[in-house]
Amino acid sequence: MPGYSRDWDTVVLVTPLGSADPSTLETAIQNKMVDLDERLSDVLVDPSADPWVAAGGLATGVIKYISAMGFQPSNDEDDVTWTGVYVQSDNTTPNDLIMPLPVESLWEITAVNVLADKHDCASIDVALHRTTYGASPADSTLGSVNLAATGINDIALFSGTEATAGRYYWLSVSSVASDRFRIYAVKLVYDEVAA
Repeated sequence: MPGYSRDWDTVVLVTPLGSADPSTLETAIQNKMVDLDERLSDVLVDPSADPWVAAGGLATGVIKYISAMGFQPSNDEDDVTWTGVYVQSDNTTPNDLIMPLPVESLWEITAVNVLADKHDCASIDVALHRTTYGASPADSTLGSVNLAATGINDIALFSGTEATAGRYYWLSVSSVASDRFRIYAVKLVYDEVAA
Protein backbone atom coordinates (compact mmCIF):
# COMPACT_ATOMS: atom_id res chain seq x y z
CA MET A 1 0.00 0.00 0.00
CA PRO A 2 1.41 3.40 -0.97
CA GLY A 3 2.38 6.13 1.43
CA TYR A 4 2.00 4.53 4.85
CA SER A 5 4.07 5.95 7.72
CA ARG A 6 4.72 2.45 9.07
CA ASP A 7 4.41 -1.05 7.66
CA TRP A 8 2.15 -3.32 9.66
CA ASP A 9 3.72 -6.55 10.78
CA THR A 10 3.39 -8.72 13.84
CA VAL A 11 5.63 -6.39 15.89
CA VAL A 12 3.59 -3.25 15.10
CA LEU A 13 0.28 -5.02 15.73
CA VAL A 14 1.25 -6.00 19.28
CA THR A 15 2.93 -2.70 20.20
CA PRO A 16 3.04 -1.44 22.90
CA LEU A 17 3.83 -4.46 25.00
CA GLY A 18 2.47 -4.66 28.51
CA SER A 19 6.02 -4.26 29.81
CA ALA A 20 6.56 -0.98 27.89
CA ASP A 21 7.54 2.17 29.76
CA PRO A 22 4.26 4.08 30.45
CA SER A 23 5.83 7.28 29.10
CA THR A 24 5.92 5.68 25.59
CA LEU A 25 2.21 4.73 25.54
CA GLU A 26 0.99 8.10 24.25
CA THR A 27 3.30 7.91 21.22
CA ALA A 28 2.31 4.28 20.54
CA ILE A 29 -1.41 5.16 20.63
CA GLN A 30 -0.89 8.21 18.37
CA ASN A 31 1.04 6.03 15.90
CA LYS A 32 -1.82 3.49 15.88
CA MET A 33 -4.35 6.25 15.19
CA VAL A 34 -2.26 7.58 12.28
CA ASP A 35 -1.85 4.03 10.91
CA LEU A 36 -5.60 3.39 11.10
CA ASP A 37 -6.47 6.74 9.52
CA GLU A 38 -4.06 6.14 6.63
CA ARG A 39 -5.53 2.72 5.93
CA LEU A 40 -9.16 3.79 6.36
CA SER A 41 -8.53 6.58 3.84
CA ASP A 42 -8.15 3.85 1.21
CA VAL A 43 -11.73 2.66 1.73
CA LEU A 44 -13.56 5.72 3.10
CA VAL A 45 -14.07 9.21 1.67
CA ASP A 46 -13.29 10.79 5.07
CA PRO A 47 -12.44 8.54 8.03
CA SER A 48 -13.16 11.38 10.47
CA ALA A 49 -16.70 11.98 9.11
CA ASP A 50 -19.79 10.58 10.76
CA PRO A 51 -21.34 8.57 9.21
CA TRP A 52 -18.65 6.95 7.10
CA VAL A 53 -19.06 7.01 3.32
CA ALA A 54 -17.31 4.35 1.26
CA ALA A 55 -14.67 5.58 -1.18
CA GLY A 56 -15.07 4.81 -4.85
CA GLY A 57 -18.43 6.50 -5.19
CA LEU A 58 -21.87 5.04 -5.59
CA ALA A 59 -22.50 1.78 -7.41
CA THR A 60 -23.73 2.01 -10.98
CA GLY A 61 -25.10 -0.64 -13.30
CA VAL A 62 -26.01 -2.97 -10.44
CA ILE A 63 -27.97 -5.99 -11.71
CA LYS A 64 -30.56 -7.61 -9.46
CA TYR A 65 -32.18 -10.85 -10.61
CA ILE A 66 -35.59 -11.48 -9.06
CA SER A 67 -37.36 -14.82 -8.97
CA ALA A 68 -40.76 -14.99 -10.61
CA MET A 69 -42.05 -16.66 -7.44
CA GLY A 70 -43.15 -13.19 -6.27
CA PHE A 71 -45.89 -13.02 -8.90
CA GLN A 72 -49.38 -13.31 -7.44
CA PRO A 73 -52.77 -13.65 -9.13
CA SER A 74 -54.82 -10.47 -9.20
CA ASN A 75 -58.08 -12.39 -8.73
CA ASP A 76 -57.99 -15.60 -6.60
CA GLU A 77 -55.07 -17.73 -5.40
CA ASP A 78 -55.97 -20.78 -7.50
CA ASP A 79 -55.01 -19.12 -10.79
CA VAL A 80 -51.27 -19.74 -10.65
CA THR A 81 -48.84 -22.63 -10.33
CA TRP A 82 -45.39 -22.05 -8.84
CA THR A 83 -42.54 -24.34 -9.89
CA GLY A 84 -38.85 -24.16 -9.11
CA VAL A 85 -38.13 -22.50 -12.45
CA TYR A 86 -41.19 -20.47 -13.43
CA VAL A 87 -44.64 -19.25 -12.44
CA GLN A 88 -47.45 -20.43 -14.71
CA SER A 89 -50.91 -18.96 -15.01
CA ASP A 90 -53.71 -21.54 -14.95
CA ASN A 91 -56.62 -21.94 -17.33
CA THR A 92 -58.87 -19.12 -16.11
CA THR A 93 -60.21 -15.95 -17.64
CA PRO A 94 -58.86 -13.38 -17.20
CA ASN A 95 -55.28 -14.43 -16.55
CA ASP A 96 -53.64 -11.63 -14.57
CA LEU A 97 -50.47 -11.82 -12.47
CA ILE A 98 -48.87 -8.94 -10.59
CA MET A 99 -45.61 -8.54 -8.65
CA PRO A 100 -44.20 -5.58 -6.67
CA LEU A 101 -40.56 -4.79 -7.42
CA PRO A 102 -38.19 -4.61 -4.43
CA VAL A 103 -36.63 -1.18 -4.99
CA GLU A 104 -34.89 1.19 -2.57
CA SER A 105 -35.56 4.93 -2.35
CA LEU A 106 -31.93 5.84 -3.18
CA TRP A 107 -31.90 4.12 -6.57
CA GLU A 108 -32.36 5.18 -10.14
CA ILE A 109 -33.77 2.34 -12.19
CA THR A 110 -32.03 2.15 -15.56
CA ALA A 111 -33.54 -1.04 -17.02
CA VAL A 112 -36.22 -3.65 -16.34
CA ASN A 113 -36.47 -6.89 -18.28
CA VAL A 114 -38.81 -9.86 -17.86
CA LEU A 115 -38.08 -13.41 -19.01
CA ALA A 116 -41.44 -14.77 -20.21
CA ASP A 117 -43.07 -17.38 -22.45
CA LYS A 118 -46.57 -16.90 -23.87
CA HIS A 119 -46.81 -20.76 -23.81
CA ASP A 120 -50.41 -21.68 -24.83
CA CYS A 121 -51.60 -18.06 -25.24
CA ALA A 122 -51.91 -16.26 -28.55
CA SER A 123 -50.14 -13.35 -26.84
CA ILE A 124 -49.58 -11.82 -23.40
CA ASP A 125 -49.26 -8.24 -22.18
CA VAL A 126 -46.32 -7.46 -19.91
CA ALA A 127 -46.09 -4.03 -18.25
CA LEU A 128 -44.07 -2.05 -15.71
CA HIS A 129 -46.14 0.31 -13.55
CA ARG A 130 -45.25 3.14 -11.19
CA THR A 131 -47.35 4.51 -8.34
CA THR A 132 -46.36 7.80 -6.74
CA TYR A 133 -46.79 7.72 -2.99
CA GLY A 134 -48.60 10.61 -1.35
CA ALA A 135 -51.94 12.24 -0.57
CA SER A 136 -53.00 11.82 -4.21
CA PRO A 137 -51.35 8.61 -5.44
CA ALA A 138 -50.97 8.48 -9.20
CA ASP A 139 -50.42 5.38 -11.34
CA SER A 140 -48.62 5.35 -14.66
CA THR A 141 -47.23 2.72 -17.02
CA LEU A 142 -43.50 3.06 -17.76
CA GLY A 143 -43.32 0.31 -20.34
CA SER A 144 -45.60 -2.24 -21.95
CA VAL A 145 -45.01 -5.04 -24.45
CA ASN A 146 -47.43 -7.40 -26.19
CA LEU A 147 -45.57 -10.70 -26.56
CA ALA A 148 -46.72 -12.95 -29.41
CA ALA A 149 -43.39 -14.70 -30.14
CA THR A 150 -43.04 -18.34 -29.12
CA GLY A 151 -40.50 -19.66 -26.63
CA ILE A 152 -38.77 -17.90 -23.75
CA ASN A 153 -38.27 -14.21 -24.52
CA ASP A 154 -36.21 -11.51 -22.81
CA ILE A 155 -38.66 -8.59 -22.78
CA ALA A 156 -37.15 -5.12 -22.35
CA LEU A 157 -39.84 -3.14 -20.52
CA PHE A 158 -37.86 -0.08 -19.55
CA SER A 159 -34.57 1.58 -20.40
CA GLY A 160 -33.72 5.07 -19.18
CA THR A 161 -33.40 6.78 -15.80
CA GLU A 162 -36.19 6.59 -13.26
CA ALA A 163 -35.70 8.03 -9.75
CA THR A 164 -37.38 5.79 -7.17
CA ALA A 165 -37.79 8.13 -4.19
CA GLY A 166 -41.45 8.37 -3.15
CA ARG A 167 -42.56 5.77 -5.67
CA TYR A 168 -43.22 2.06 -5.83
CA TYR A 169 -43.12 -0.19 -8.86
CA TRP A 170 -44.94 -3.32 -9.94
CA LEU A 171 -45.18 -5.63 -12.91
CA SER A 172 -48.29 -7.05 -14.49
CA VAL A 173 -48.67 -9.91 -16.95
CA SER A 174 -52.02 -10.75 -18.50
CA SER A 175 -53.75 -12.61 -21.29
CA VAL A 176 -57.30 -12.30 -22.52
CA ALA A 177 -57.82 -16.00 -23.14
CA SER A 178 -57.86 -18.77 -20.57
CA ASP A 179 -54.63 -20.30 -21.86
CA ARG A 180 -51.44 -20.54 -19.78
CA PHE A 181 -48.32 -18.36 -19.85
CA ARG A 182 -45.04 -18.61 -17.93
CA ILE A 183 -42.84 -16.05 -16.19
CA TYR A 184 -39.26 -17.09 -15.40
CA ALA A 185 -37.46 -14.10 -13.87
CA VAL A 186 -37.09 -10.33 -13.70
CA LYS A 187 -33.86 -8.39 -14.24
CA LEU A 188 -33.66 -4.99 -12.58
CA VAL A 189 -30.67 -2.69 -13.30
CA TYR A 190 -30.11 0.37 -11.15
CA ASP A 191 -27.64 3.03 -10.01
CA GLU A 192 -27.25 4.17 -6.43
CA VAL A 193 -27.86 7.87 -5.82
CA ALA A 194 -26.66 10.13 -3.02
CA ALA A 195 -29.01 10.92 -0.15
